[in-house]
Amino acid sequence: MNTSISFGALVKQHRQLQGLSQIDLANTLGVHQSTISRFEAGQTDALSEKYVLALCAYFNIDPASARPLEAVYVCPNPTCPLCYLFLVNGQIRGKPASILASPGKTLFCGACGTLMLDQCPGAGCKEPLSQTNAACTSCGHAYAEIPPYLKNIANPKDYLQQHNTNREKYIEITAKH
Repeated sequence: MNTSISFGALVKQHRQLQGLSQIDLANTLGVHQSTISRFEAGQTDALSEKYVLALCAYFNIDPASARPLEAVYVCPNPTCPLCYLFLVNGQIRGKPASILASPGKTLFCGACGTLMLDQCPGAGCKEPLSQTNAACTSCGHAYAEIPPYLKNIANPKDYLQQHNTNREKYIEITAKH
């Protein structure tokens, strides 16, 4: 079995090997043919978990291969209200907000609207991101690059305290809604 292909492509291979059309498979599952088409084309959210598990059972596929691993997405904006700022050797650093989602999505930060990243922003690196780090473990590039005006402020501790206080207020307010 080729493990380098998507689960949708794997389902398509199994369907074709058994001589089934997309309509045949759709009727077996009780879904529309267009749903099968989208799923086989890589739209993994076209089918709910119930149907994905049914496909696994029908084609005798290991359910662990059914869904791609989730990717970590981070907001690279250090002024985002969800970015936690801290000092390292007198320099401001940021630990960006992160979420888990399916790989290859286009996501925007709900707090500041910035396009979220799922790969290291370092030149040529493209490593997957980590939820536990503030910088890439391969190249050391910060996920949330601190802009020059924040690197040279007179009293970084005061700025950090104000930013992180506002961050906590933002989290508290949004948690109520």
